[in-house]
Amino acid sequence: MTQHDAQTAAEVLGTATETATETATATGVVVGVDDSASARAAVAWAAAAAVRRDVALHLVEVLPGPADPADAVGGAGPAAPRGRARALLSRARDIALATSPGLTVTMHTRSGRVGTALVEHAADAALLVLGSNGPGGPIPLSLGSVLAETTRHCSCPVVLVPPATRRRAPSGEEPVLVALEDSPDGEKALAFAADVAARRGAALTVLGGPAEAGTAGEPAALGRLRERRPDLTIRYRTISAPLADALLAADTDAGLLVTPPLRRRASREHPVAGWTAHFLPVLSTCPVAVVSAHSRWSTAL
Repeated sequence: MTQHDAQTAAEVLGTATETATETATATGVVVGVDDSASARAAVAWAAAAAVRRDVALHLVEVLPGPADPADAVGGAGPAAPRGRARALLSRARDIALATSPGLTVTMHTRSGRVGTALVEHAADAALLVLGSNGPGGPIPLSLGSVLAETTRHCSCPVVLVPPATRRRAPSGEEPVLVALEDSPDGEKALAFAADVAARRGAALTVLGGPAEAGTAGEPAALGRLRERRPDLTIRYRTISAPLADALLAADTDAGLLVTPPLRRRASREHPVAGWTAHFLPVLSTCPVAVVSAHSRWSTAL
């Protein structure tokens, strides 16, 4: 760990929350809050996810700190951004409770680098949920450090939610769509997608390339999943086009798109890659969940 990283971590761990206690991590569902339409949509999505899991929802606003001078608010003292953060958190809490009355909601402020703070806060969480477009629009987030750091280093699945204006109204019956890779990342993504589909009472649609299909026409991991979850409706589709392109083409019918980590370079082991995959969170019309091999999710398929 560099001196810069150590300073950032120390500031993150030492930040008081808006609740009565100080905490470095949170169980339940964690959602990042900012002043964007997609962040507001993320709060509503995260609230519903917390209800399905019967856990609390934790709203987190990250303030610029000395660890990240580039994010400093020019000419404003510490009271100004903290007051703005409290206002954003209060508005987010109202959105969550309007979506899910009776839900336990906590509000937290952190400081330092946004990606680092969110990863630290979600260390014990079931999910980290973020808006797919930051306040500056889709391109800064897709190419910036927040998306890269959270999806690469978070110990739980990361869900990126588009603004409501880019989505049709969900009916609650849309299938969960997952890209299948023959890799530890792919098995984790498949297990997570199956869990989400079961919680929603939705079908699971699995997309795989020709290399993933075995002698029986289906990957072995999918066969094991069918044996373990006979109650789950599972559809398998072999795709000849690049998987990332197929995911983007099929997401209009999905309630959630689940993928292994987003990579720019495709390979036989990691077919869900390329520039389309890199931009999936900002191009997709439905929420995108990124699940990596180091996330705490069972691979016993």
